Amino acid sequence: MEENERLQKEVEAKLAYILGNVYIRIPWKKIGGSNAHTFFIERVREAASAVNVKQFMESLEKNVGVPMVVVESEYLDFLEDNRRAALNVLRKETNYIVLLALENVDKLKESRKLAEKGQATLNG
Repeated sequence: MEENERLQKEVEAKLAYILGNVYIRIPWKKIGGSNAHTFFIERVREAASAVNVKQFMESLEKNVGVPMVVVESEYLDFLEDNRRAALNVLRKETNYIVLLALENVDKLKESRKLAEKGQATLNG
């Protein structure tokens, strides 16, 4: 695989992971009856006009009503170091990157439940 392709895939994977984490934190009961996927795609598209990845995250969190999403700082650092590629994906391939993120949502929810269950076991 060519270096640029590998970098592109890594950018997409990290963006999908981060977006998936944002998605599962959205307070859907407050949002109401709109189509969840359409709502999320529109908010990602709005936030993608940011000048860097950190501003994108702050804007997205604000747009979806999530105070802060805790993700690995190394992911954000990597995306910031590759800002041009990351913002390009967010701006020009919004539907694609959101679909990748949604594929990961069930896995993220399950690992989150397991982590909470493990923590409850340690505390209980």
